[in-house]
Amino acid sequence: MWKCAKFYALRGFYFFDRNPELFNIILDFYRNNEVHIPSGTCGSLVEKELEFWKIPFEGIAECCRSRFLNFENELETIKKIKHAFDMHNTTELGVVEAKQSWFNWIWLFLEEPLTSTPAKVYNIIYILVVVLSAIMAFLFTCEEMREQYIDIDTLINVTTAAGFNVYTDRNNPKDVLHATTILPICRYTLDRCFLVFFTLEYFIRLIVCPSKIEFLKNWLNIMDLILNVSMWTRFCLELNMTLVMNSYTAAWIFGMSYCMISLRLIRIFRIYKQYLELRVLLLSLKTSFKELLLSLVTFIVISALFANFIYYAEFQEPSTFPSSFSGLLWSVVTMTTVGYGDVYPKSTPGKIVGCICAICGLLILAMPIAIIATNFSNYYQKMKDISKFKKKVNSSPKQNRISGNAVGNKAFNNC
Repeated sequence: MWKCAKFYALRGFYFFDRNPELFNIILDFYRNNEVHIPSGTCGSLVEKELEFWKIPFEGIAECCRSRFLNFENELETIKKIKHAFDMHNTTELGVVEAKQSWFNWIWLFLEEPLTSTPAKVYNIIYILVVVLSAIMAFLFTCEEMREQYIDIDTLINVTTAAGFNVYTDRNNPKDVLHATTILPICRYTLDRCFLVFFTLEYFIRLIVCPSKIEFLKNWLNIMDLILNVSMWTRFCLELNMTLVMNSYTAAWIFGMSYCMISLRLIRIFRIYKQYLELRVLLLSLKTSFKELLLSLVTFIVISALFANFIYYAEFQEPSTFPSSFSGLLWSVVTMTTVGYGDVYPKSTPGKIVGCICAICGLLILAMPIAIIATNFSNYYQKMKDISKFKKKVNSSPKQNRISGNAVGNKAFNNC
């Protein structure tokens, strides 16, 4: 009789401590030369059985390969969720470490609003400051909220007599508004307070963060740095308006720093630490990046094609589409179903091209939406399952968990 490590000589039989239900899969392989996986069977168990019995994965039937690989997709999804959430969630160990270190405590206070009540209060205050600073960005552009200190003619005469070059177009009311008016002193002081607050908050978080590299790689922190640099640049140039009026480069930098004020509202995305659904949405977008990039490339290529098609379809119409470049904006607007209506085809071939362009746009834009929705639904369900399981484990009595382990170990030893 052939003997191996599983052979018991005293009793004269082989003993394999394997799952008896899954052994039918192994027997079917020797009967039919194919491995068929029953529905509801975990692919991880099947993989371990195949490895134990030295059966190659090529033996899995094609009708069951998706079911076999499903567990790997599940594990990958759970791994991504844990990685994305563990970067921001705090475990009990993290809370203990926070009590032992001031730096960790400050980091949790500023970065993790769910760790304590003071952190939640600070996060609410932070969001209110962000919203108020964003409102200030709107007030900068309102004529009613600004005070006029000089008219445009006096400004040009005075600066010209002083030898300065004023880059102001008197025919542009927006240009004249910003050149001849200033913010009231109260709003100006409030804006400076926002500048100091966000700058201090950024550097404090940078100092106390556990990993400086991960901190600097975070896109929200990158946006914070860009905003702080642009705000301080604008503040420094406001103290030296002579340079702004006499240098085109300084004036351009000053204008760009004003434009960057519009990005202030991005800071409000830090609330995603409080809302798990928003984290799942961002994770879904990140996971769907390749598909979105492929859709974008496809959209650009097809837009370019229809730009040329509409140009030649409207070739006999002298008043529409003088070049393919003019048709490019039309194709983008048509494919996105925006339809400005400022330029439109007039000939019959042009209208046919327009209909086909709109239909192609609907099909192309619908694909990434379905991908993102599927990923969001998958990640959201997994996130809910993980959260429910953690609550279930934490709510179960500790004594029962210990006794359950003891019973299991005792039963194993008796075997």
